[in-house]
Amino acid sequence: EKAPETSAPAVEETTAFTGEKTVETLYAEDSKDMVVTTVTFEEGKPVDVKIDVKLEDGGTKREAVEAGNYVMKDQTATWSEQIDTLQKFIVENDFDLSKVTLSDEDGHTDAVSGVTIKIPAYLKGVEEALAQVK
Repeated sequence: EKAPETSAPAVEETTAFTGEKTVETLYAEDSKDMVVTTVTFEEGKPVDVKIDVKLEDGGTKREAVEAGNYVMKDQTATWSEQIDTLQKFIVENDFDLSKVTLSDEDGHTDAVSGVTIKIPAYLKGVEEALAQVK
């Protein structure tokens, strides 16, 4: 008598990606800065995102903020704090980027409380990383 099969087919295990996908996208057409987006996947599902900007000088925007070299005028939160807030919002909304609505042509959002920076370049990076795991 044959034992009942208890394990799932091997095909399922190999199709669901677990790991990180990192993409670099140009911040803006007139910029040499690159947005670096890393999305972490578990079994094909995005579970975390990290966003930074690689600057023309080789450093990152996060490093510049921490060193006090990148200070935005009239902002209550630093660039890093706002990116962290945006990342958290994306994760909490299961990577449904349609929830990160833009409120003006410049690329600001009212959907994410505390985020006043322009975000289209960051959303594009997340989209491209997500597109690598379908």
